[in-house]
Amino acid sequence: MNKIFSNLRNVTLSDWDWRSEGYVPIMFASFTLHNHTAFDIQDVEITCDILDNTGQLIDWNIRTVHEIISANSSKAFENFSMGYVNFQGNFSVPVPVTSTNCRVTNFALAAQSR
Repeated sequence: MNKIFSNLRNVTLSDWDWRSEGYVPIMFASFTLHNHTAFDIQDVEITCDILDNTGQLIDWNIRTVHEIISANSSKAFENFSMGYVNFQGNFSVPVPVTSTNCRVTNFALAAQSR
């Protein structure tokens, strides 16, 4: 197995909760990042698939958390902006967003770990 992929499985999300706000809705998320590796990491990329009430993918957002997460530790984030949410359709009858599927898709070694 590829070493990078193996390490990617050891950086995870938990306690995921989100809301959208605004006329042009923006997703704000609260979550905990867990670093189960032996090195400090940073620039953790999170990808969220945005699903409608039928489970159909209607959009996705990718954002990067630029904080350092120490080896074998966790860090909680509150009200982190995940960007615009595309509700598809016009504003009078938008397709409702009912769930997200979010995961860690990339990260970098922290500067002091290199």
